[in-house]
Amino acid sequence: MTRLSLRDLLIGEMREVHYAEKQLLRIYPKLANAAVAEAVQRVCREGMELTAECVQRLEAAFDLLQVPVRPQANEIVRLFSDAAQEVAARKCSAEVKDAAILALIRKLAHHGHACYGNICGFADALQETDVSNLLGQCLAEKEEVILEVAGVAEQIVNPKAAADPQQGSAAAAESSLPRAELS
Repeated sequence: MTRLSLRDLLIGEMREVHYAEKQLLRIYPKLANAAVAEAVQRVCREGMELTAECVQRLEAAFDLLQVPVRPQANEIVRLFSDAAQEVAARKCSAEVKDAAILALIRKLAHHGHACYGNICGFADALQETDVSNLLGQCLAEKEEVILEVAGVAEQIVNPKAAADPQQGSAAAAESSLPRAELS
């Protein structure tokens, strides 16, 4: 069995993130179509644009490392994709649906932030400065998305969702996002 190197970890993480970002390009339009509030639709559109830019940067980083892209599927991304479908199909008020969409986007951005943080840390340790600088842009953008989504949720969407007359119903007691166990 071959020993795993830090470079192997870097490339593996990049392949997983590339796969995740490509899946996000499929998820964001579904969320945008399900969203009602213009602010939530805007967050989805901007997320799709940033994601496309990150895909391009990842592909450029693979070129810098002189390795093939070969996206690598992972269970977490599948769970996020399933969650997006469930959120889009959920029967609830528009305000609650928008809150659920923003909650999912926030989770996605935190996941991406963690992955790009790992990548940049590995690249820095390996003195792959060009890779770190290139993908550090995605790391910074994920931070911005987290802050923007929090602002839209806390200032616009969540207060409206809290005013939903269905708040006391059994349907409101259900989680707005599916819970999945990772094994």
